[in-house]
Amino acid sequence: MYPLRIAGLIIAPDTKVGRAFIGNHIAKQEKTIKQTFTATDKGRREKRRAPKGLHVERLPVGQIMYPRDYPESAARIKALSVTAVAGQTVTIQLGIYSKVNETVAVSSTLKATKGKMTPEISYGVYMPMRPYGIGACWLEVNHYRPETSFTLGPNLSRTLVIEYPISKANGAGIIEDTVTVKGKKNSISIPIKIRVLDLELADLPIPVGLLQNSLQINPKEMDNAAWWKNQEDFLREQMRAGLTAVSGGPGLSYRAVKNGDKLSFTGENPERYIAIARKYGTVRAAVSYFGFSPGNVRGRLGHEPMAFAEAWMAYEKAKNLPPHFVNAYDEPSRGTGATQKVLAYLKPLKKTKLRTIGWTSWHGKSQEWLELAKNTYAPALNIHTLDNRKKIKEMGMHPWVYNNGLDRYGMGIHLWRGIKGGCEGRMEWTGMFTQGFGFYNLDGREPSRSSFMVHRRFGCLKTSRWLSVREGLLDCRIRLTLEKLATKNDPALLLWTLANYRKDRGKWTDKKLDEARAKMLARLLELSAKKK
Repeated sequence: MYPLRIAGLIIAPDTKVGRAFIGNHIAKQEKTIKQTFTATDKGRREKRRAPKGLHVERLPVGQIMYPRDYPESAARIKALSVTAVAGQTVTIQLGIYSKVNETVAVSSTLKATKGKMTPEISYGVYMPMRPYGIGACWLEVNHYRPETSFTLGPNLSRTLVIEYPISKANGAGIIEDTVTVKGKKNSISIPIKIRVLDLELADLPIPVGLLQNSLQINPKEMDNAAWWKNQEDFLREQMRAGLTAVSGGPGLSYRAVKNGDKLSFTGENPERYIAIARKYGTVRAAVSYFGFSPGNVRGRLGHEPMAFAEAWMAYEKAKNLPPHFVNAYDEPSRGTGATQKVLAYLKPLKKTKLRTIGWTSWHGKSQEWLELAKNTYAPALNIHTLDNRKKIKEMGMHPWVYNNGLDRYGMGIHLWRGIKGGCEGRMEWTGMFTQGFGFYNLDGREPSRSSFMVHRRFGCLKTSRWLSVREGLLDCRIRLTLEKLATKNDPALLLWTLANYRKDRGKWTDKKLDEARAKMLARLLELSAKKK
């Protein structure tokens, strides 16, 4: 499908002629890159005005920014007010603009609070982005770097994120802060007030997680202490946001051990990993997607299926592990023999207690596909309807969903609708990018819009996509919290309904989602006051 890429090592002596020789090859490479990936300017300037000096505006959390953006609004931010619940990370995203080239510094003067809390400040780093295959490329925010000083200019606008991790220890009440952006000649200060309600966020009632959610580096390839520190950083971020499932990665698989006729399992790394995840949240499932695999079920198991399944279930129970779902297939093509190959090893497993999961979409008119679904413990559907999921349940299987939107809408109202519509689990692509060199997006199979990056010094780096996902999870958990206090016909509950499942993504803009969240929080404030 794609032309073969040839890699070559070019060597020359460190002489005038040698340097010219190397320089000539570099020039050829640069010319080729420019021809292959045409640069595109996505800077938003139309119907916007250039900043008159240093300017700050509030942006929707997770919004991607481009270097040559102008501010959407000329109005100055006077103050910001937010309502929050314990367990939430309050996130404020700002656009920073300047008429001149300068370096700005951002500072926070948080007033004393109960418990410990330090605002986390980071700015967006630009890197190349492109569509699938080859074609036009552009610059956009790739990840957020936890530093408080950065360059700015008329052709280099920036986006800034301030995060306040609210814990139960902070208690109910008002948290006040002032964020200051100081430039060469001017500075802008923004008072921020956070009202924390005397409530805790509800947990998601089903397993929800990211495929390849862990550090995608083999533990043999880096210092052991650093490897585990990074793993914990990523888990802390995911579990605190509300995710309830893990999928693992390199170095996190179990090992089957055979001693005569007896089969057992061992897994020091995955056991430790799950224990860390539980320290920060609820783990409802582990999905074997390049990690947590108890065996190769896609081919020859190497053991009789019943014995294999019984040994695994005994190990899972003895170690008090969360339910493990074993990856059985990934979108096998129908009518090619691929599905029949899957069924050959899937049918014997159907008779065991092993929780097989397969990635597919609804193809109810195909008898071959229906047989596949009927022999899978948890068929995970991409394209589907609520009625499709109902039919999966009628088969006696457990419907999951995957790749249904890694953004605020997808992990907010859409996730809530899925839960209410009988979805028993959900996984999304992806935690860490692996299909190419994730830190240089021009050299990969597809765009690198993952949830996280990793830095040798800073560790876990959040992306715009993750910030949007986290806002969606917060929306969903606020709604679930409201349901615990409100009566069935409460007007605040009618803000979200099951209607238009998978049909109204365009309707739910950030503004609309913000309005719904504000109304739900206002109602929570009233109900929590009555409860007292």
